[in-house]
Amino acid sequence: MVMKNSGIIPQGMAKTKVLQLMAALLAVVVALACAGCTQESEQPQDQADANDAAPQNAQKDQAVSEDDGSDAAKGSAEAFVKELTVDHTYAKYDVTGDGHADKLEISTESTDEAFTSLKVMVNGKVVLVEKAPKDDPWYSLIANLVTTSNGKSLLDLECVNAMDVDLVNSLYLLGENNLQPVLDYQSLFDPSCGQNPFANVHSVKDNTLTVRANLRSYLLGSGFSCDFTFQVNDDGTVTPKDQTATNICYSLVPGYQLPKEGYLKTVEDLRGTRELGGAKVVTIASGHLLKPVSAQVLAGVLYIEFQMEDGTSFWISKTESGSPDFAEMRLPFEGLM
Repeated sequence: MVMKNSGIIPQGMAKTKVLQLMAALLAVVVALACAGCTQESEQPQDQADANDAAPQNAQKDQAVSEDDGSDAAKGSAEAFVKELTVDHTYAKYDVTGDGHADKLEISTESTDEAFTSLKVMVNGKVVLVEKAPKDDPWYSLIANLVTTSNGKSLLDLECVNAMDVDLVNSLYLLGENNLQPVLDYQSLFDPSCGQNPFANVHSVKDNTLTVRANLRSYLLGSGFSCDFTFQVNDDGTVTPKDQTATNICYSLVPGYQLPKEGYLKTVEDLRGTRELGGAKVVTIASGHLLKPVSAQVLAGVLYIEFQMEDGTSFWISKTESGSPDFAEMRLPFEGLM
């Protein structure tokens, strides 16, 4: 006999009760496990391309990215910059603005060494095709998905050839049926201001893009980068928010460098204006010491502000000494070594 509380239960019945209880518990565990197996994920997942199982080109990166953009967020939860992998299908981003996740893919064709073309598809529909020149393929291809707080999705695209020249460098507005160009980065600079210009969306906060532009400056003999801000409007257009460049940085180009004290000595007369875009031209005689202090874009032309030792300043947009070949150009400053 088995004693339980104050009652008396037959030993055989006790065993039966225990076995029934164990069976009931096991059934509950199995049911919970099965429910967990069939529960759908709240977030749509990236889908591997059908060709991933048998890649046609070893140059193509078939890695699957599980990043949902949160680690690249630059402000609100909806605003982020996400680097995309080519030849990979993303199925977790709403790029058409209808509130549902879309399929986004950038497929490429390439040789053993370089890319020859790219195709952007949204929900299986081709929205953009770009082809490299026959004798000038792309050796680098960069694509970023940019999403803003007002629900706009943009594609930041850069295709670079073997000479480090951007053949494609634009920002596009993503849509269901097409990819509309909204900003040509190369138009930010007058060709006389520098060589090999390129730009990308560096960060986004709410509906404001920070675009970082880079070029080799004819005026300074050095690498030059600066940030500009643009507003993404509700109709999908992109307009300058502030044409004044910020975060201005100068970096060494082989063979040239800025002096530590920042001043350059002119070796020829320079022409500029006291006011940005001013009509009255002034001439700065050779032998003066100048320091670059700021930059600004006006009507698509880059202006650099130089400050003289006496504190006065003037603006220059171009120099007559500019040459298409950077290595052979004659710079108007003695301070560049």
